[in-house]
Amino acid sequence: MQNNNDEPYIEHFSVVPYPATDIARTRAFYGDVLDIRNDDVVEYPNGDWFIKYRLTKELYAIFSNHYKPIPGYTEPCLSFEVKSLDDYLKHLEKHGISAIKDEHGEILRKIPTGYCFRIADPDGHIVIIRHTESPKAETPKAKSPKVKAPKTKSPK
Repeated sequence: MQNNNDEPYIEHFSVVPYPATDIARTRAFYGDVLDIRNDDVVEYPNGDWFIKYRLTKELYAIFSNHYKPIPGYTEPCLSFEVKSLDDYLKHLEKHGISAIKDEHGEILRKIPTGYCFRIADPDGHIVIIRHTESPKAETPKAKSPKVKAPKTKSPK
């Protein structure tokens, strides 16, 4: 939809906010395990805090104990592109992170552009790890039976 000047109302994505319960645990997961560098960490005297991660030039993911889920509504989901699903799954397993199995016990999901698997962050948010395949790419080697159940705690 455009305004009267034939320009779009929305210029670009800006922020993807996520509720989080523990600043150290959130920084360890997204910084140390997923290897995303944060741009800013702010802690306020009242105990509120936020961590800002730059995802693209204009898009940030912000994790904060100030954001609260709204009952009855779903939250956004982060999705990251990787060069190799197999290599990244091994990297995650070294950190004790397991892929989430679907209702059939599988971790890999075929998507229109390739394959993906899902993990959960320490607060139970789903994170999609995906790889876009070229038309001649082969199915990734990762097999579900070798993958453990997720080691995440339920959100409070």
